[in-house]
Amino acid sequence: MLNEQHVGQGDEPTLRDIREALIAVYGTDYGLRCANYISRFTDMARQAASYRDRRVLLASDAAHVHPPMGGQGLNLGVQDAVNLGWKLAQAVHRTSLASLLETYHAERHPVGARVLRNTMALSAVDRGDDRIGALREVMSELLQADTPRKQYLAMMSGLDIRYDFGEGHALLGRRMLSPPMARCGPSPCCTMPGRCSATSVSLAASTSLHGQIAFS
Repeated sequence: MLNEQHVGQGDEPTLRDIREALIAVYGTDYGLRCANYISRFTDMARQAASYRDRRVLLASDAAHVHPPMGGQGLNLGVQDAVNLGWKLAQAVHRTSLASLLETYHAERHPVGARVLRNTMALSAVDRGDDRIGALREVMSELLQADTPRKQYLAMMSGLDIRYDFGEGHALLGRRMLSPPMARCGPSPCCTMPGRCSATSVSLAASTSLHGQIAFS
């Protein structure tokens, strides 16, 4: 990944642009003669004010755009779709009130806003100023410790998201990780409570979820 001092002509960067940028920064193009994928992006960050307008529902890149720092866009878009998909199905089949769709914006808009904040911060840290370099070093040192590193990785993956459903179990409103499979005879048993027989859920698999990030 290279920062362009002057954006090249045309919508898409060329191999020549990459080679010139490498020479400008490192003094050599390292013999680069071909590339499987070249893309240009900016630090633009935008978010739709509302994810729903009557029968129009926005998700993924239609709802938010941001720098690709940390590769958070894919997780964010998939999580939008998962959150919206089952609610839309419930509303269409009239198994839930149509007002259920209102929770989509309420739950996902704050998550999108936080990702935009995070990617903007990472874009700033990527700049070449000496003071920013010092900040990068401080952050690198902090991330050597387990607690901040785990918190940072959970934030980037979206595993730390918790929707507020009021009082209840510590896992309420969290995403469910893939639990370990219990083996019942020659093949693994399903360990998703409510989707297989109760006898197929192992106690070890169930208790291993405690304190983990689960259902959303």
